[in-house]
Amino acid sequence: MYKSEPDYVTGRRGRLDLYPWIEHPAFCRCEICPTNRRKEAARCGKTLEEVWAAPLRLRLRRDSPYPTNRKLSAAAALNLKAEEEKRLAEAVAKAEVEERARQNAVSFGIVVDAYRAHRRKEGKDWSRAESRIANIEAFISRERDSAAGDIVWYRRLLDEVELLKPETRRHYASTLIAMLNRKNQRVTLRVENLRVSGGRFVLGTLGLPVEQRVIQSA
Repeated sequence: MYKSEPDYVTGRRGRLDLYPWIEHPAFCRCEICPTNRRKEAARCGKTLEEVWAAPLRLRLRRDSPYPTNRKLSAAAALNLKAEEEKRLAEAVAKAEVEERARQNAVSFGIVVDAYRAHRRKEGKDWSRAESRIANIEAFISRERDSAAGDIVWYRRLLDEVELLKPETRRHYASTLIAMLNRKNQRVTLRVENLRVSGGRFVLGTLGLPVEQRVIQSA
């Protein structure tokens, strides 16, 4: 489409721009969809929910990289259409993955509560460890997504208690590991401070007495 029409009297050549139809997917996340879908719902008499659940074709305008060449501009318009529709589809797919992750997220607070309940159920003396559990809970935060639990948490916790006695530091480390093992976490990292044996966390070094056994959910 011409951005400025040619003038056949003066011989001035027009300038072409790109104006392809873009199919926006259902539940598109782009910034122009909310306004245009409200207009579409009013135009066709459908509910807004119905309009959001269906694709919607909208024009996209861009300056042509070949403003005086109709053939190359047509090819550029097709490329623009393909790239934009791919970008919109990928954005919807990414948003769906993030939404599922949010829905399935388990907060660290839930993990801590489950660990406390496990100790009570097993009849273990959890009262002596409660202050340690509460300190770990406060340090990491109940709101944190437990799926993010990894070697970083482990190292930061040990940094936090580095001035305590080695045995106390070991208890803090083993308590955090037991909490994460209760959630059946898996780690693929291999580091000098934390390794995995049989799918479970095992204490390594980092100034702590080396544990040669798998830490049980004690």
